[in-house]
Amino acid sequence: MVSTLGAIQELEFRQKLVRRDIVRVRALVGGLCLAAGIAAFAQGSGEVAYFHLNRVKPGMTAQYEATRKRHWLWHKRLGDTWSFQVWQVVSGTGAYIVSSFGHTWKEVDESDKLVAGDEDPGANVDPYIASESESYYRYLPDLSLAPQTFSPAPMLSVTRFVLKPEEISTFQYGLKKIKDAMKSGYPLAGPMRWYQLATGGEGPQFLLLSDRANWADYEPRSPKTLDATMEEAYGKEQGAAILRAVRGAVRSEYVETWKYRSDLSFVPATSGSAQTAVPVDEEPHHHVLLKNDFVEVIRATLQPGESTLFHTHAHDIAGFSLAASTTTEQLLGKPEQPASTSRIGEVYAESLSNGPYTHKVWNVGNGLMDEFAVVLLQGPTQPSTHAAAPVAAENASARVYNWVLAPGTVAAMHTHQRPYLIVAVTPLHLKLISRDGQSLSEAVKPGDFHWVNAKVTHALANEGTAEGQIVEIEMK
Repeated sequence: MVSTLGAIQELEFRQKLVRRDIVRVRALVGGLCLAAGIAAFAQGSGEVAYFHLNRVKPGMTAQYEATRKRHWLWHKRLGDTWSFQVWQVVSGTGAYIVSSFGHTWKEVDESDKLVAGDEDPGANVDPYIASESESYYRYLPDLSLAPQTFSPAPMLSVTRFVLKPEEISTFQYGLKKIKDAMKSGYPLAGPMRWYQLATGGEGPQFLLLSDRANWADYEPRSPKTLDATMEEAYGKEQGAAILRAVRGAVRSEYVETWKYRSDLSFVPATSGSAQTAVPVDEEPHHHVLLKNDFVEVIRATLQPGESTLFHTHAHDIAGFSLAASTTTEQLLGKPEQPASTSRIGEVYAESLSNGPYTHKVWNVGNGLMDEFAVVLLQGPTQPSTHAAAPVAAENASARVYNWVLAPGTVAAMHTHQRPYLIVAVTPLHLKLISRDGQSLSEAVKPGDFHWVNAKVTHALANEGTAEGQIVEIEMK
């Protein structure tokens, strides 16, 4: 709206920048006045908007984003009902905006209490922030041209107007007249919302958020100008006078563009929302590496702060961890369980004798979750009672053999009578030795595997200079 009248400059919230040791520190707002001689305004229900500016330290963007994701997991476990949109300032560098809309001051108090405790380790973004500031604004529906509820657009054109204190009424009156004129046919790129600063910055201040689908949306929709629109609505002299009064009320104006980061944002699950699930091999973080009549080999990875969808396991599973990680699990319809930590090379064999189960997993640690899983689709008709080697783990469908080999070590010769998978847990210069003395050497990497559907007798040797680990998963 009015921002189209002036030169576009980079918007910077010129608020007092402070460091905080807690997640959100709210300013006291009782008896608030925007400026000397300006009466405090009454707050309507659901009109409070929260903005938290984060300026990230140089070189710390990746750490900030990973920790921001883990931070929202902490909010989830607290049962936070606020939605938080994270925006990246793309017309500047190193800045992110965390926003939340549609609250009352009572809800602000309740949110304060909710996050007043200690944060989870590794979920605090403060070490990566150079400076930050927080502000609260009041939504002005009578000036806005937008739906009742806020839905994040791909981009926002954001304009801050700092006014002359004596010109607030003039500015608001002019905006109402401009809105009325625009409703008669001025082409807008998308919804636009007006907010008035309540606390947390230089005032009196108004904020304009205009939705943009992309950069192309900055192109004028029509050659028709705002000046022409005002002239059509009110006549040449009155239309020009309204615009002059609005312009004259503004002490400073700043503009920038925010890009919505859905991957860094937080949307709470509502108690009444449906929880649906997908088969494990259709879950986006579970990558199918091999599937045959006997097994489905899956590698599941989660970056810090990420979570899977709810997914269903319908068969026995065996596997191990390729990375040390800390995760939480939630069974469908149940509360989230406490965090558990896995170690590299920790093997397991899970039985589904009680039937399928559906769950969701969060990576709440600082490192990658990397799991190698073998879904045991079916075994031979007659299970074998023969174990090829000492059994590290087993279920009704398979046995797991775990070989930890020191440099130069040769494991015992052993025979696989059933189909099996051989997998490297660690980097290793592996040598396979057959009963007749023939051998095959190969440098393997973590996660390298080979499926064997034949009877095999062999020994495993470590020809490298470091300890290595091999896992064999054999069908029963």
